[in-house]
Amino acid sequence: MTALGRRERMRVQMSVEVRSTVRRLIAHQGVEALTLAEVARRVGVTLAALYRHFEGGLPDIVYQVAEDIVDDLVRTLQSGRSSRSPTAASSLTGPSPTAHTKPWP
Repeated sequence: MTALGRRERMRVQMSVEVRSTVRRLIAHQGVEALTLAEVARRVGVTLAALYRHFEGGLPDIVYQVAEDIVDDLVRTLQSGRSSRSPTAASSLTGPSPTAHTKPWP
């Protein structure tokens, strides 16, 4: 594995900062209130820098953040599944359909 050069490290760091900032903004203000100008201001870069980094603009950033959220959810679910016994896992889904002792009214 090769070490990243300075420019590539800065690019990766900016991507992480932008996606983290956008995630927080969406959580607090909603996606409707999200603007590139606000993202640039909070990250401390110009709009031009954001467009160079995320050529698709705001939709590109939101898409990448959505992918991050899905990846986090999958990891959380997988770690929960591997750390629980089958009995504990079945309690998360509720009782089985045949577990009712009373007939349906």
